[in-house]
Amino acid sequence: MRDYQKATAYVCDTIEHAINVDGRLIGAESTFAEYVFQFSEVYGVRIVYPEDVIDNDEMRGECYYSVHPLLAPILVNLAELDEGFFDYCLIICACNLRLGYPLEPSLGVFSSRVLQGYIKRPTKRSRPRNREWTEKFRMWMLVQDVSQQFALNVTRNDEVSGRYSACDAVAEGLTVCGRITKYSEIKNLMTHPDYKRLRMECEAAFAVMQRSNDLSQSEVLDGGVRDLAIIDALEADVLDIVRTFPAVDENYTFDT
Repeated sequence: MRDYQKATAYVCDTIEHAINVDGRLIGAESTFAEYVFQFSEVYGVRIVYPEDVIDNDEMRGECYYSVHPLLAPILVNLAELDEGFFDYCLIICACNLRLGYPLEPSLGVFSSRVLQGYIKRPTKRSRPRNREWTEKFRMWMLVQDVSQQFALNVTRNDEVSGRYSACDAVAEGLTVCGRITKYSEIKNLMTHPDYKRLRMECEAAFAVMQRSNDLSQSEVLDGGVRDLAIIDALEADVLDIVRTFPAVDENYTFDT
């Protein structure tokens, strides 16, 4: 019980400043495709708001995307497999074309082939994706963190009275801080078959984040050695991401 109380207090300390007056977690909404590379300063996708656009009333809020040259062809490969990444690449291409900023060659070819009808949007999954992925990822991360730090089972044993779990602690902590959350919501996120792919995406995003952090903190890699390390990390990232796609050949490879 003491560990459970500490876990609940930890959730509150972690999340209390990240909940708005509407009971939503503060932060940019995104899909898995939009999130998975943007956080990385090593080889990610950077959103740029140019000063000349900021000062233009008609174009205020417009942006373009700076894509690492090693990442661009990989994004195109992913776009041909999954509609989320297809839409993400289209956004990148459209924004850059709109503002007249250059595209990496592979993205330029992608946009041209889409306009010519040679590349079609992959078949939609049965349930449309929403932009609440980031919020669910943060809750998934909280459960994992609490479970490990406080030695709590992820879910409670409903047949044993008085047992508390990481899902209970996260649900209670979120509720105390203003986001009314039921235990069943967090439990379903962590165990229900309907959320299986989302959990796979969370695991992939966490792995990508760890590799990015390792590269960011490395002080010994530079030049060609660093480029090779980035390529190795990207290959691992892509394989993790592709495992979240339904009906993708297990022998999938990608071009750089």
